[in-house]
Amino acid sequence: MAEVTLQNVTKRYGQTTAVEDMSLRVEDGELLVLVGPSGCGKSTTLRLIAGLEDLDGGTIQIGPQVVNHVAPRHRNIAMVFQNYALYPHMNVYKNMAFGLRMRRVPRAQIDQRVRAAAAILGIEGLLHRKPAQLSGGERQRVAVGRAIVRDPAVFLFDEPLSNLDARLRVTMRTELVKLHQRLQTTSIHVTHDQTEAMMMGHRIVVMHQGRIQQVGRPLEVYDAPRNKFVAEFIGSPPMNFLEGELRVEQDRWTFRTESLALELPAERQERYRPWAGKRVTLGIRPEHMACGNGAAREGGWSSASGQVVVAQPLGAETILDAVCGAHELVVRVDSHQRFQRGDQLTLHFHATHAHLFDNDTGAAL
Repeated sequence: MAEVTLQNVTKRYGQTTAVEDMSLRVEDGELLVLVGPSGCGKSTTLRLIAGLEDLDGGTIQIGPQVVNHVAPRHRNIAMVFQNYALYPHMNVYKNMAFGLRMRRVPRAQIDQRVRAAAAILGIEGLLHRKPAQLSGGERQRVAVGRAIVRDPAVFLFDEPLSNLDARLRVTMRTELVKLHQRLQTTSIHVTHDQTEAMMMGHRIVVMHQGRIQQVGRPLEVYDAPRNKFVAEFIGSPPMNFLEGELRVEQDRWTFRTESLALELPAERQERYRPWAGKRVTLGIRPEHMACGNGAAREGGWSSASGQVVVAQPLGAETILDAVCGAHELVVRVDSHQRFQRGDQLTLHFHATHAHLFDNDTGAAL
């Protein structure tokens, strides 16, 4: 196992900067997830660590060694690709053994490693099949097994679950987490799926336009997003945003739009003071709102009238699209609350869980 350290890493393709001045440390034995939209630089970062791309600036260190000019085969890493890259004319056993054969590992040791990896992944009965005879999930296990047999210092996963159907993706997320718990090998996992990142990572790294936006444990990033991009990207359904003015009225701090007035917690006064009287953006997650037909709630709640546009029953919960004045908001409610299109309701906002963002920079206040 080994730490992976990136210091001021930069990668350009012509005039396009794919990764810009990126510094990051992956702890020994950690499962770190790089997450962000397509084109944010996460796969490029993984390829730079693997040595499949050349750096334009900065350093990459694996364990005690700086590997900027070290060939991929000498970096002691194993990479699992999105398309699995299995040889179609070889059976599972030979696919898993191929890399070891190229390194001239003794045959008995190859056999021991392949069978041990197959046992870990539950594919002992598939060793004589060819890739065309396997399901998507089985191919994914073979690709992971081929990485395991190398006994690397670092695993690199480049969106390995993206070709699987939704149900199998959920299953394989759990299997990969269990595998990491068993092997305890430093692992870096790339995905565009924020749900996958939240579920799998010890820490997640949110990227946008080649830069790191925030690094932290999943719930830390979810509960305290550093900027508007992170707040919108992490969470499903995404956070609601409303533009308005931050006012101080009779010693009460209030966020106001044309149709809403939300009283903010008194303990945030000093933090918000520089923005008093300015236009800002308020963000609130769907689960930090509630719906009803009664009076306003007590204890940090503000209320406003709204109307249901769309109700999406999902079994354990219902997702509502509701109009409140000029704002269209998404609300998460219990499934026992039955709403239909056109229903009038009272929207309750839990202001303690609201976030404010600077309109110009997008930074959290």
